[in-house]
Amino acid sequence: MELQVSDLIGLRLESLEIKVEGLQIVPDCFGGLQRLRYFWLECLGVENNLVESFRNLSALEGLTLRGKGITELPTEFGCFTTLRSLRLERTAVQALPGTSGKFSQLKYAWFIDNLDLRSLPDSFGQLAQLQSLDVWDSEHFSTLPDSVGSLTNLERLHLDECRIQALPASFSNLTRLVDLKLRCEDGAVPVAARNLINLVYLKIKVIGRQPVGDIFGQLSKLESLTLQCHAMENLVESFQNLFLLGRLDLSCETVEELPREIGCLTTMTQLVIACPSLQSLPVTLSELLKLKELHIWKSNLRSLPDSFGQLPQLRRLIISSKCLSILPDTFGNLSSLLDLELDCPIQLLPASFANLIRLTRLELRCEDGHTVRVLSSLISLDSLKIKVKTGADVVLDAVRDLGNLKSFRLAFRRPPSKTVRAGSHLTRRGRGVGLRVLIDGSSLAVPHCTLFFVAAPWNPTLVFIVLVFKFADPCRADPCNCVATVVTSALFLSCWYSRFEGRIMADRNRHLFGRQQRTDQVYNVSVMGTPLLDDSDSEVDASQVPSSQHGGSGGF
Repeated sequence: MELQVSDLIGLRLESLEIKVEGLQIVPDCFGGLQRLRYFWLECLGVENNLVESFRNLSALEGLTLRGKGITELPTEFGCFTTLRSLRLERTAVQALPGTSGKFSQLKYAWFIDNLDLRSLPDSFGQLAQLQSLDVWDSEHFSTLPDSVGSLTNLERLHLDECRIQALPASFSNLTRLVDLKLRCEDGAVPVAARNLINLVYLKIKVIGRQPVGDIFGQLSKLESLTLQCHAMENLVESFQNLFLLGRLDLSCETVEELPREIGCLTTMTQLVIACPSLQSLPVTLSELLKLKELHIWKSNLRSLPDSFGQLPQLRRLIISSKCLSILPDTFGNLSSLLDLELDCPIQLLPASFANLIRLTRLELRCEDGHTVRVLSSLISLDSLKIKVKTGADVVLDAVRDLGNLKSFRLAFRRPPSKTVRAGSHLTRRGRGVGLRVLIDGSSLAVPHCTLFFVAAPWNPTLVFIVLVFKFADPCRADPCNCVATVVTSALFLSCWYSRFEGRIMADRNRHLFGRQQRTDQVYNVSVMGTPLLDDSDSEVDASQVPSSQHGGSGGF
C-alpha cells in the first residue's frame, strides 16, 4: 500500500498519528512536516526508510514506533537531536543502534513489550539529560551496559518483567535515583544498591531461591518498599533505619514471623504481607499507630496478639488464613475500622465485635452461623457477604434489623429452614409486593435495579428472577420499562443458568411492573436456595409461615 500524504504538508501539523497494517514505504514527504513535534507510527510491515523520511523533522520532540513490522532501527537514528521522549512498543527490534547516544535532549524513554530486545548499547550512557527509563515485558532483556552509571540525572528506572542477570558496578553511581523497580535473577541485586540513598520508591522481585540480604537497610528516605523473594536474611537490621516508610509490601515464602523491630516503622500507613509460612504477628505491631490498611494474604496465621486492638487508625483489614479460627477479645477496640474481610474458618467472634459500629463493609467466612449473632449491632453496615457451612437461619435473624444494608450476600452448604422475618428495610411495601427473602448466592448486580430471586409458592423448585427498576418519580414506570425488565431478565438468566440447580423461569407477576410500583431504594440482593414469595399487600412475619421443605442447595 502506498500512503498519499502530500496534502498534509500545507496543514502545518504539530501532532500526527498513523496506524496502518500494510504500510511498505514511509513517504519522503513526511520530511516536509517541519513543524511536527509529536509523531506516532503503528504498522505491521514497513521498509527501513524511517530516517530518510523523517530526517528534516527538526522540531520533533516525541516519537512513538509501534508494531512488529519494525525490525530494526538504522544507525542514522540519532539524527533527532531535539527528541525529548522516545517510545518503542511491541516491535521486533533486537538492539538499539549505537548512535542512540546522540539524543542529547532525550529525557524519557519507554521500551515496552519488545520481546526480542536484549540490551542497550554502550552509548546509552551518553544520554546526559535522561530522567526516566522504562523497560517492560522484555523477557530476553538481561543486562545493562557499564555506561549506565553515567546517567547521573536518572530519577526513575523501571525494569519490569525482565530477567536481569547482572547489574554493573557503576549502578551505584545513580545517586539521584528516586524510583526503582527491578525484576532480577538470583544474585543480581548488588550490595552497591545500598548507595542509592535518595530512593523513595523501591520494588524488587527476585527470581530464584537464593536468600536476599540487607539491601535497603541504609535507604533512610524510602517511603514505599515492595519486596518479593523466596527467603530473606537480616530482616531485623533491614527495618531499623526506615524512618519514613509509609508502605511495606512483603512477599516472602519462608518468613514464619515478622521481627519485633517492625514496630519501629512508626510512619507506616499501609502494610501488605503475602507470606504463606507466616504463623504469628509480633506484639509490637500495635506500635504502628498510623497504620490505616493491613492486608495479610494466604498465610498460616494461627492467632492475633492481644495488642491487635490497639491500632487506633486502622480502617481497612483483610486477613486470609486457613488456620485462624478465633479473634482476640480486643478486636472490638478497632474503633476506626470501616472495611473488614476475614477469609478464615472463624469459629467464634468475640463479644467486643459488636463495638465495630463504624463498620460499613464486611466479608466473613465462618463455620457456623451462630458465631455472627453480634452482627445485629453493626448498624452502619451497608454491604455484607457471609459464607457459612451451617446456621444460615441465625444469619438471617441477625441481619434483619440492619436498616442501612443495601447489599447482602449469603452462601451456605446447608440451606436455611425458614425465611427471614419481614422488616421495613428488607421487604418491599406496596401492592402485590411482599418479598420476604433476601439471600444472595449468585452475586448478580443490575444497575438501577432491585434484584430478587424467589421461589414459586406452588412449586418451590421453580426459581423466579425479579428485577424492579428504581424511579425517582413513580409516574415514569411506563410499559417500556416493563419490556426492558423482561429483556434484562432473559439475558441474565441465560448467563447465570448454571448457578442454580432448580429450573429458572422469568417472572410473571404483573404487579411488580404495574404503574403503581414504586421503589425508593436499591438493594443488590438475590436468592440462593428456595425461599417463598408472599403476594399479600402487607408485610408477613416469617415465623407464621411453615418452613420450606424443598430447600435448594447453595455452595461456596
